[in-house]
Amino acid sequence: MKNQTVIWRVKAYLLSHTSYLLLSSLLVIGIVILRGDWPQKQSISPQSDNQPNSASHLAAGMPAERLGNGQLSNEQLDNGLPRQQWMVCYHPVVLDGDSLRLDCAGQVIEIRIMDIDAPELAQSPWGGLAKSALVDLLAPRVDVKIIGLDAYQRHLGKIKVNNQDVGLGIVKLGMATVYPRYQPPPEYIVTMRQAKQQAVGIWQTAGLHQDPQRFRRLSDDGTRR
Repeated sequence: MKNQTVIWRVKAYLLSHTSYLLLSSLLVIGIVILRGDWPQKQSISPQSDNQPNSASHLAAGMPAERLGNGQLSNEQLDNGLPRQQWMVCYHPVVLDGDSLRLDCAGQVIEIRIMDIDAPELAQSPWGGLAKSALVDLLAPRVDVKIIGLDAYQRHLGKIKVNNQDVGLGIVKLGMATVYPRYQPPPEYIVTMRQAKQQAVGIWQTAGLHQDPQRFRRLSDDGTRR
């Protein structure tokens, strides 16, 4: 009988102690919820890589901020070279119909001519013809104005030789297209329409060489130099 009494008292103690701990825990949880300190489930959104949907858009000669792709400002990306100012550069090496490499202020940089899009080298023979046309328009000394950078951190800019706009010259020869949706200078659109009417360069025959952006979109990797 004495043992049963002891057991009963132990059970009563444990029950009362457990009830106390449970009530204490509930009280603490209630306080935390009321204070708003209860941890919330974090929603994880896919991290943007700050790249546009299609690499072909970047190859169309548009600065990063015009594409709205979250790039840093071009002032931070121009690596010390003046922006929106004409400077003299030397020894141009043509890469394709709208890109070249040259020496500017002691730096060898790649320039993507703004507002035009020439056929890719893979679009034979038009890519090679556009490249040759750009070679013919250049000189050992050229004037360059860097407008900014695209998302590939290529310099986008205007090029002049003897005060003549090289990009406009390529369009006049019918060796590059212009996309009105990117709001190029009006004279670029007028010149392209004239080249179409005269059926010069890429406008001689219909095909994807007249729309390099679409060609890149349909190609295997969609990229370019």
